[in-house]
Amino acid sequence: MQGVLEPPVFAPFAGLWTGVWPQNPAGFREILEACKLGIEPGADDMLDQPEFTMVKTTSQLPLVEVNIRDLMVLEHRVNRFLVYDVLQQFGLGLCPPEIGPRLRIWTSKAPGNWCLHVCMQGIPCSDGHRRAFLVENAASGPALGSEFCSPDSFFTADDRLICCQAV
Repeated sequence: MQGVLEPPVFAPFAGLWTGVWPQNPAGFREILEACKLGIEPGADDMLDQPEFTMVKTTSQLPLVEVNIRDLMVLEHRVNRFLVYDVLQQFGLGLCPPEIGPRLRIWTSKAPGNWCLHVCMQGIPCSDGHRRAFLVENAASGPALGSEFCSPDSFFTADDRLICCQAV
């Protein structure tokens, strides 16, 4: 008889406040520039879209960092939307769009090379593609980046994701 798999335990990553300053894309750009944090063109385009919305009420969203390997066994890569479905089964959800720039500011002093994929609904951009935020500390410097968010986009086994914990 096979045993029942226990769901993984996810450690809290951070609790970021929403509904507080800055409350618009210009405010995010101002802070990112003042902190010498880059904004890649795709992420900059995302900030200009009507789908980049801000949470209206002040609240603290509990965020969780998940490694794809913690969610499932896979050989190489897995479809983004399959991962989103698995996250939901474990009581985790997608982040509101403003979490991308807020997380980039909050992690501005974190050392090392790393990349966090923000689990979120894709924002349709001027190039016709949907994008999701990346928060990166790369050799070229810390930046708010973006990646394609479509049925054809995948995560690899070592990718680190940021999602919201159900409250």
